[in-house]
Amino acid sequence: MSTQVTEADAFSKTCEEIIERILGGQLSVEQVEEVKMEVCAIYSSPKVPKNTEILDYAPSEIRGKLEQVLRRKPVRTASGVTPIAIMTSPHMCPHGKCLFCPGGPASEFSSPQSYTGYEPAAARGKQTDYDPYGQVTLRLEQFREIGHPVDKAELILMGGTMTARSADYQEWFVRRALEAMNDYDLSIAPSLGEGRIFVQENPQFKYLEDVISVNETADIRCIAMTFETKPDWCNHEQIDRMLRLGGTKVELGVQTTFEHINHAMHRGHGTIESVESNQRLRDSGFKVGFHMMPGQPGMSYDMGIEDFRRLFADPIWKPDYLKIYPT
Repeated sequence: MSTQVTEADAFSKTCEEIIERILGGQLSVEQVEEVKMEVCAIYSSPKVPKNTEILDYAPSEIRGKLEQVLRRKPVRTASGVTPIAIMTSPHMCPHGKCLFCPGGPASEFSSPQSYTGYEPAAARGKQTDYDPYGQVTLRLEQFREIGHPVDKAELILMGGTMTARSADYQEWFVRRALEAMNDYDLSIAPSLGEGRIFVQENPQFKYLEDVISVNETADIRCIAMTFETKPDWCNHEQIDRMLRLGGTKVELGVQTTFEHINHAMHRGHGTIESVESNQRLRDSGFKVGFHMMPGQPGMSYDMGIEDFRRLFADPIWKPDYLKIYPT
């Protein structure tokens, strides 16, 4: 009878031995990598196991302890909240296209506006045909696969000017994203197997209010929701809709405080729209972040410095946070 160990057996024994060693001592990330190499040599493993593969071999009752050591990119959920960024389908902005915008349905990328389609969130969107249910499910699987908690989530709605989409599309998109959280089963081990379909076929219709109500006590709760939009698409009606959908934060594409630069870039709005939308959002209880873009054509170094000085010195601006996109 042959006693030859197969590659699968060697890999299994390697993972099990690594699990035992992790549980037996306080190991740093660097020490885990050293242990991997040592144990692989002992069992002649065909490859060095990824952290996610080690977790796959762990019984559910000890998985939590291992995740504390094997969790990849721990800063992602250091706040205790898991960011779930999902992408709306490709759609032209009503004003046309900014000069610096690389994407859009008419671009060579056939991507959502403002994106090339190669960004991680855009790639997940394309993988699921921009279905919000599929995107959320896929992202939850990815986070759990690398050891992150997902019980508290922030939903980030990306893809251009969300508030310029039809009211029906906005409600459908948010409702289906929340349904994915409500339906997700934490008792089942995460799986990103090749060929797996994350989109739900023939879903039963549910009212948004009912879906939100269920989510308030679900295993995965949406505790924050961020909308990306432009200052010229933030009137009272659009703000009221974001509130009804569950919005808590808005990221405004301010880009610059210089009027002539916005005009030259075909932004479709000026400084007054940025100031007024910022005020309306704050009056409505939103946290407001600005997207800023220093170095646009026609901007000098000193203009870039002045942009940021104004943001934090002038009370008409004062964002809660910034996202900076150097050109």
